[in-house]
Amino acid sequence: MKLRTTFGLLSWGLGGLSFLLCLSLALLDQRIWEAGAMETSAYRAFSRVVRLASLTEALLSPDLVSPQMTFRQWGKALTEATRDLEGVLPDLDTTLEQELVAQVSRSWETYRTSLLELERVFPLGGVEPAYVMTTRSTQAELLYRFDTLLHSLSWRVEGLLAAGTRVRLALFAVLVVFLALSILLSLSVGVRLARRITALEQVLRAVRGRDLTLRPADRSRDELGEISRHLAATLESLRELVYDAQVTTGKVVSLHHVLSEGEERTLSMLSQIEQELPTLRAMAAALESHFREVVKRVEEIEARTSGLSMNTSSQYEHIRRIEEVVRASHEILTRMEERAGVERRRVEEVRRLLQEGEETFLSSRSLAEETHRELSAVLEVVDVIDDIARQTDILSINAAIESAHAGAAGRGFAVVAGQIRALAEKVGEHSSQIKDTVSRLLGRMEETTSAARRGYDLFERIGDRVRGLLGALESFSEETQRVASEIGTIRAASARVEQDSLQVSEGAGIIAAQARRILEEVKDLEQASVDLSRISRETEQALRESLDSFSRTRDVVEETRSAVEDLSPLLMSFRVAVDMDEETIPVTALS
Repeated sequence: MKLRTTFGLLSWGLGGLSFLLCLSLALLDQRIWEAGAMETSAYRAFSRVVRLASLTEALLSPDLVSPQMTFRQWGKALTEATRDLEGVLPDLDTTLEQELVAQVSRSWETYRTSLLELERVFPLGGVEPAYVMTTRSTQAELLYRFDTLLHSLSWRVEGLLAAGTRVRLALFAVLVVFLALSILLSLSVGVRLARRITALEQVLRAVRGRDLTLRPADRSRDELGEISRHLAATLESLRELVYDAQVTTGKVVSLHHVLSEGEERTLSMLSQIEQELPTLRAMAAALESHFREVVKRVEEIEARTSGLSMNTSSQYEHIRRIEEVVRASHEILTRMEERAGVERRRVEEVRRLLQEGEETFLSSRSLAEETHRELSAVLEVVDVIDDIARQTDILSINAAIESAHAGAAGRGFAVVAGQIRALAEKVGEHSSQIKDTVSRLLGRMEETTSAARRGYDLFERIGDRVRGLLGALESFSEETQRVASEIGTIRAASARVEQDSLQVSEGAGIIAAQARRILEEVKDLEQASVDLSRISRETEQALRESLDSFSRTRDVVEETRSAVEDLSPLLMSFRVAVDMDEETIPVTALS
């Protein structure tokens, strides 16, 4: 039951009972006043009857001095007594016993009839003795019954006065009793309110001490109980928020460590790749130079083998020179093949390093996205706490208004409502700060995720380029082996030409054809070396972009770590229980 309802019912009960008692007292006073007025009228009528009786005795006396004047006074007294009795007896008939009033009425009628007879016969000059005896007897009976009526009326008025006194005493006693009960009830309610307010103050002091493990256990249904439940819900949400923020802080720190380790490994791999790029460029330049020389030699071979058919006299010399050229070309191709094998192994190592870098970037991006989702969940919890803080603030304002209506009994309640309102404002401020910090962390984590994604894409492009370079080297190795095979064929042909001069022309044709094929293949290898140079340049540009991306990622991670370090002391200063069995402060509910 709410406090306002309890005090309202108590006030209405006391007011209703007091009203009923006052109404009863007013009705009783009205009856006493009416009885007093009736008693006054009855005594006045009785005095009129007594005077009428005395005048009647005077008229019936034989020693009457002035009969005419007495008769006139007697007639006037008769009229007045008749008027008063006709006005009093109907009222007495509704107040006293009807039998007593009826007897007085009958006696009066009999007496009045006798007096009317006396009024008729007196002017005629004489009254009979029998009439005198009857009239006096009727008059005595009337006076006796009227006196009895007056005594009964006086007793009735005295009884009403005594009843009025008793009602006043009862009213005073009831007021005293209810005043004592209201004081006791107010004291009891005040003591219980003081206990409940003390419990809430303990919780608030614990919150001011950044201890979020205490909970008010007030289960009553009044305003204070509702505030206690809202305070418990607010503290629970705040506890969950602080706990989630602490967990998120730890995850951000671990993410920073992971990114730092991955950054070191990636920078090491990029440094190795950057160190290998000059070698690749040098190798591409050397290959291009060698290919130009081979092209020249092959063109020279083609020109010389073309002249074999026209000048057979110098065939032997030309064949020897061709053999020397072929031998030199074979040696060059052998060195090129060995160098291509070395470079292929280096490119394989670069590709392995790139794969490790892709895996590192992929794990970093996954961890950053998970942290982003958790920070988004924390932001939703902060919004819920803001809503609860606003509702608690509104509820504390309503509680302050209700305490103002309650007067002196609600002062302590107003203090608690003010403290709860201050707590709600502080919770709103802290939640706003946490929300801003989490929003900055979300922005920075988005930048980190974007940088990690760009780095991953860049590594993928570098891997594609390296795989293309590896394919070009393999193609180059195959073409080199093919050229070496052709050169071996040329050497065998030149040996046969040296042994058999009859086949010079045919051998020259074969050599020319082989030279043309070699020229085409060497041109292909030259294009491959050009592609290799282009790929090395693109790889160098991609490495520069990757280094810039890592620099930005490092800056974002460093800013995030700094923000987490600034927020961590505030979060760690709160006492938050890990399990859900928090300590509660028991409060005796108002029944």
